[in-house]
Amino acid sequence: MPTATVTARLDFDTSLISLEPLAILDLAETVTSVQYQEGAMSVPTTAGGTALPLGGLAGAALGRYEIVNLDPTNYVELLTAVSGTRMNKIPPGGPILGYFSSNITAPAVIAVGGACQIRFRLLGV
Repeated sequence: MPTATVTARLDFDTSLISLEPLAILDLAETVTSVQYQEGAMSVPTTAGGTALPLGGLAGAALGRYEIVNLDPTNYVELLTAVSGTRMNKIPPGGPILGYFSSNITAPAVIAVGGACQIRFRLLGV
């Protein structure tokens, strides 16, 4: 069986406060699908957003996602669909990873402030 591994860490440390990471690091899970789609694309500020290209995942159940915003200035938002609900903000130069809810079949992205370049990887369930 294929394995998907996620490594994540969020630290917050100042001279006044220091929080320990939640420490869900190197989470590995067995996945039943070998379907995935990855690529890069320009994300415009077009009203309603632009669909992520699903390729071979079209019509399949979506699972995990990873998106990296390569723009140093503007942010990108992940939507449930074109003209759908905004569900995640991807900051300038930042990554985001997570799971799609089972009702999301055609996610989209929209740039805010100016067009952005992104890299993405989508896994089937």
